[in-house]
Amino acid sequence: MGGFLPPAERRSGALLGLYTILSLFLLLAGERIPTASLRGVGAWVFAPFDRMVLSVDRMAAAWRENQDLHQRIAELKLENERLVIAGVENQELRREQHLPLSRRFNLQPVEILALSGEVLPTAATISAGRRQGIEEGDPVLTGEGLLGRIGETYDDLSRVTLITDPNSAVACEVESTGVLGVLRLAP
Repeated sequence: MGGFLPPAERRSGALLGLYTILSLFLLLAGERIPTASLRGVGAWVFAPFDRMVLSVDRMAAAWRENQDLHQRIAELKLENERLVIAGVENQELRREQHLPLSRRFNLQPVEILALSGEVLPTAATISAGRRQGIEEGDPVLTGEGLLGRIGETYDDLSRVTLITDPNSAVACEVESTGVLGVLRLAP
């Protein structure tokens, strides 16, 4: 009957027979085969493929992140343009209304050297003073927002009155509603 089948089907039959014999061998002798060494060989054989797949995955992730960052840069450029225009309008309106022009602060990083206060800190000592251009009344900010204001200045140090000080109060505006108010620590 082997002569009646085409060569491709004869190879298929041979492969099927080989797989059957290999399956029976593994069923009978499977427990005696050292699997740890086979796993090591398998890991060694497939390691280049794993590295290749990981590299492709990392490149795809980097490409997606790059696209997201380009989109974010474009959005920030547009927002920056709107803010610049709003700032120019604000200055013009202040001049028309004879209001004092807003004071620009030069931001500079400083280190908090000490905190003082009972349970909750109410004052801080920072590592900049008059020599660095710090003046009494200057705001002190962190990445999260207002920390307090400069209460006293010395040559190279300043004392900050924190907004957690019960004697401290800050004029503020609720951004979402435009309501004006005074921020102070509740007793």
